[in-house]
Amino acid sequence: MTLKLSRAEAARLGIKGRTNTPAKLKSPAKKGRVAASSDDDRSAISFLVPLKPQPKHRPRTFLDERSMRKAFREAKGNIEEFVRRLRMKTVTTKETKAFEKAVAQAAGLAMRGRDPFPGPVKVTAVFMFEGADDTWPVAQGDGDLDNLEKSFADALNGIVYTDDRMTVSHQTYKVCVDGPAGIFIRVEPAHEDVLAEALALVSDPIPTD
Repeated sequence: MTLKLSRAEAARLGIKGRTNTPAKLKSPAKKGRVAASSDDDRSAISFLVPLKPQPKHRPRTFLDERSMRKAFREAKGNIEEFVRRLRMKTVTTKETKAFEKAVAQAAGLAMRGRDPFPGPVKVTAVFMFEGADDTWPVAQGDGDLDNLEKSFADALNGIVYTDDRMTVSHQTYKVCVDGPAGIFIRVEPAHEDVLAEALALVSDPIPTD
């Protein structure tokens, strides 16, 4: 004979039963991720690149003649094999290379031999275009903000930070100034307050009206 008790009866008798609610497990940390509490107490680094902001050009991808000749020889008349052996070549434009080199030089001077920030960073950048300072630089030739950001992000790798994927927060502006064009860049360690600010934004109820 099996005696069954309800949860309420068991509670009155002081019997603790098993719960069907599974314990909430903390998600395991993904390899390569970094704790939000940063021990990097170094001060921020700020510098100016005295050049007109330039969007990063798309890399040029094309069929290299040398690659085509090699594929033709190795295919020995087999069209499918010829196509399979073709190799595309991708190159960065000269303009992008020159611009990134200038950004890297300015960053290197600002770091003055300091090691790159090893952990997550917060980046602030102001792209300054010549013009009336009460106007926005949104003309056709002023460039998209995301492409302007890309023009300096890669250039700081290994100089200001170890890799641009370490950027966890960035604020960028595109403005006109009554003076020389340039790019102001500020990089600093990302501490817990940066994460708290982001989580506060998504935790607040979103208005429906």
